[in-house]
Amino acid sequence: METFVCDDEHYTLVADQSGQQITLLKNSDTADGEFSLASRFELPQAVTLFKPFSLFGQIFFAGYQPGEAYLNLYQLNDALSAVSKVRSQYVGSGYTMVQPLSYRYDNFIVLYNQASGDVAKYQMQIPAYHGVGMQQTWSDIWAKTWNRFAFFSFGGENFFIKTNLSHEKVNIDHFMDGLDQGSHPVLSEQADNDMLNAQTVVTFQDAKGEAFFAVCSDAGKVIVNRIFPNCEGWDTLCSSDSGAGIRSAVPVVINHKTCLLLAD
Repeated sequence: METFVCDDEHYTLVADQSGQQITLLKNSDTADGEFSLASRFELPQAVTLFKPFSLFGQIFFAGYQPGEAYLNLYQLNDALSAVSKVRSQYVGSGYTMVQPLSYRYDNFIVLYNQASGDVAKYQMQIPAYHGVGMQQTWSDIWAKTWNRFAFFSFGGENFFIKTNLSHEKVNIDHFMDGLDQGSHPVLSEQADNDMLNAQTVVTFQDAKGEAFFAVCSDAGKVIVNRIFPNCEGWDTLCSSDSGAGIRSAVPVVINHKTCLLLAD
C-alpha cells in the first residue's frame, strides 16, 4: 500500500498479490472514514517495489522487481485511470529499497541493496522531449541488512529511519542536499526488541510539521513514537494491539486527520 496527493485530494494505492493489478482508492473527507473506488488499472509488468511521487505537477510511479535490472517509471493519466511507461532505467538487480525524494527543485530516486550494501542516487529531469531523464549522481557501499526504511522531512530536509538486524542498530539519517552527496547518521543506537521484531515501520507528520513513526509487528502490536525536532531521539506516545497480524501499514488522511491503515 502507498499514498499520494493529487489536486489536494488524498489517494491510497493497493497492489494485488501479483504486483501488477492496482486499485486506486480516494480517501474520505468525511467523518465516516470510508474509501471510494477511484479506478483500477494494470501495470505493464509485475513489480515488488512500487512508489508514487509528484514531478512538476504530475503523478508518477517508480516500479522495480529485485530479480530484474531495470527501474521503470510510469506516469498516471489525468483521469487517474491508467499509466504509461515513460522511462526504463538500468540500475542493476537486487535492490530492496526504492524511494523518490525531492529537495527544492531537484528530484531523486534512491535505491539500496540489503544483501550487498550497494546504494545509489539518481536525479530525475523532464527534458524538452517526451519522457523522464535519469542520471546517477552518487553511489556508495553501506553496511548490509539495513531494512524497514521510513522517510520523513523537517524544514524541507530529507531524513529517514532504518533498522539493521545483523548489528541490532537503529539509525536516523539525513540525506544531504547536494546532487553528488549521500547521507550521514544523526542518531545511531541499539535497537530494542520492538524495532528488531517489527514487520514494518512507517512515518507520518501532523499539521504542525512534527514527525512520528509507528512500529508495527506481525503479532498486531502498534507503537507510535514522536521524533525529536533535532532527530536525536524520540519518545513513545502510545501503544495498541490491533488484534491481528500486520503485514503492511500506511498513514492516510481522512477527514483532515492522519490515521494508520493496517493490512494483514
